Amino acid sequence: MEVMAPELPRRSRNEAIDWSELARADCTVPETLDDVGTLARAIMHRKRDFWIVVLTARRLEMMPAVPPGLVREIVGTNVPIIFLKSLLATHLSTLLPPKTHVYGGALRVYRPGVTDDPWGHPLLYDESGEYGKEILDWLGRIFTPSVARPPSLSPEERVVALEREVERLTRSRMRELGVLRARYEAQVIGEPDGEKSEGRRLRLRWRPGPQSRQLSEEMRRLIAAQWAGYLPARKQTRYPLREYRMTPRFLSDVRGGAGRVPLDRVAWVCALAISRFDVGLAGLAAGPLRPSPDAPQLTGKDGEKAWWCNLRRSPATRSPRVVYWAYPGGTIELRGLDYPTDAS
Repeated sequence: MEVMAPELPRRSRNEAIDWSELARADCTVPETLDDVGTLARAIMHRKRDFWIVVLTARRLEMMPAVPPGLVREIVGTNVPIIFLKSLLATHLSTLLPPKTHVYGGALRVYRPGVTDDPWGHPLLYDESGEYGKEILDWLGRIFTPSVARPPSLSPEERVVALEREVERLTRSRMRELGVLRARYEAQVIGEPDGEKSEGRRLRLRWRPGPQSRQLSEEMRRLIAAQWAGYLPARKQTRYPLREYRMTPRFLSDVRGGAGRVPLDRVAWVCALAISRFDVGLAGLAAGPLRPSPDAPQLTGKDGEKAWWCNLRRSPATRSPRVVYWAYPGGTIELRGLDYPTDAS
């Protein structure tokens, strides 16, 4: 007897936004027209090398028609998932080429390397409005590589292919071991028993000591490991890991878990900033640091300039970010972790 998969329950029109569900799926929710503009620029970036999935809600509903948690399970952890409210989805349609927008509960997959071809950006739309198992199966087929017949290779070609695969796996394992070794050797994350987070943050900010030096050493190992693991050898020559330093405030923010961002991700973003890599290609928003939107970029007495870079993929509302200063000689100074509304 055939067992049918249960249908996904349809959301109530009176259901409010479940921010916890969106957070568990690491789903970004733009709040302003500027956020949508950033999303449109990321979609249309000709050098974008990552996928973007945009979810929408049915008419008069507040949550995505397709459960974001199930979407996250299908697309994996590295694909940005964006949920657009109805009015912002309408605004996005004015910023993209014809027939490349998303609406009415549908979801759209924006593939990398495709710009104005609507067929290159699959629109998953259910005319019945149910958005059940069929849509999830459709999404799974998009993110599951097609199985093709392996090419016929000579014995010599098979040996070369195996050697290259072994070399690739060895490099991958070495990068993973580098990150794990750095974390194991430094072992600095954790709070003393009975000490509150705020008190711990102040103590570390104003009394740097052996633990700060240990954290500094761990961060340097992690930054080097993330730089070597993310950039291939041909790009490491073009984007070398430049000279940099970390301020006590930066180390205090890292230790205090500012922004609740994993330490490995902080190191990854710092590695891209230090090497002057175009973070837009990695889906991150960045720019000059200004005391107010209309003010000029902050500049120091020695000609150094202040910059910021989001720690989560753009677009993001109030995304935690790393703040750093770039000196004329090429040195980078990591100043701290904060939010856009913080005083910097």
